[in-house]
Amino acid sequence: MSAVATDASNDIDVISAKIADLSLASNNVAERGPATAAADHAHVVEHSEFPETWADQDIECILQETISAIPCSKGGVQGLAGPVAWHQVYRLVWPDDLHILVVFRSATLAATYLEKVARDVFKLQTSPNLATVSAETIRLVPKLFAPPTDQPQRTGIVANRLVQSALGIRSPKSKGQEVEEHLLREQRRRNLNRKNNLKLDSI
Repeated sequence: MSAVATDASNDIDVISAKIADLSLASNNVAERGPATAAADHAHVVEHSEFPETWADQDIECILQETISAIPCSKGGVQGLAGPVAWHQVYRLVWPDDLHILVVFRSATLAATYLEKVARDVFKLQTSPNLATVSAETIRLVPKLFAPPTDQPQRTGIVANRLVQSALGIRSPKSKGQEVEEHLLREQRRRNLNRKNNLKLDSI
């Protein structure tokens, strides 16, 4: 293994360990507050204390039901004709198994969602009171937390790979890319586990 590959592997281990440590620390209320806040992210809402079996589909049911009742003037989709491109309205990011960050397309929509959504199945937090693991994830991978736009659904990883492939370039991944890939892999794992659990329950 080359020295570059070894260094990259070490970086991944360090980042993964750091996120794991932050995940444990985030359960302590004292770890919340301005010192761990991600600045200028009023459009991001943290969800926690939800059932441990939850995956994307569970939070999306609540999100879509709530946003569908919010008028367009407040960032919602009520009254829109035709199907809704939900990836242009919000994005989900899981810093760990205990927290879901919902990235809304505007701070207005996030604020209205907080007013309308039922809070009986989870706890909600916004900046500057995000858990440490959430604030650190925003800091490490800021492009995941840009408000969704009208562009086609595509992650930064895919876009970078398309450009590099077209140019015939194979460049090393940045720490941010490694963290982003880690988050996506964990999200796929959670969804797969949920599907397997549902199959077992139906037997």
